[in-house]
Amino acid sequence: MQNIKLHKESEEYIKNTLSEYKQVEKLPFQINGRTIIHLYATSDTMDSSGELQGFVDALLFTMRVYMCTTMTYWEVENRDGLELFVPAGIRIFKDGSTMIIIDSPITLDIFQCVTAKKGV
Repeated sequence: MQNIKLHKESEEYIKNTLSEYKQVEKLPFQINGRTIIHLYATSDTMDSSGELQGFVDALLFTMRVYMCTTMTYWEVENRDGLELFVPAGIRIFKDGSTMIIIDSPITLDIFQCVTAKKGV
């Protein structure tokens, strides 16, 4: 993993942008408007005793789902995959997370591997 040095303005951008959202306890059935998903790698899928807890070629991650129309986010931990069945843009956010941008209504099925599907 790389440690990338950020400019002070980039650090401020991260702090200001993410602090605008409030965490919610429950994910809505359908998310309308722009959805931004951040994936934060947290640990190996192989635990300390050598037992596999997910895909052998993956890292476990925390997923934050930012719902832009409500300025809220929901978080789930210990996932190892995300399948997208909707058009999306993908980039690396300045905090190091993988950022997925979806501009259509979606529903999310939350299992070990999360599935994003077209909403109604």
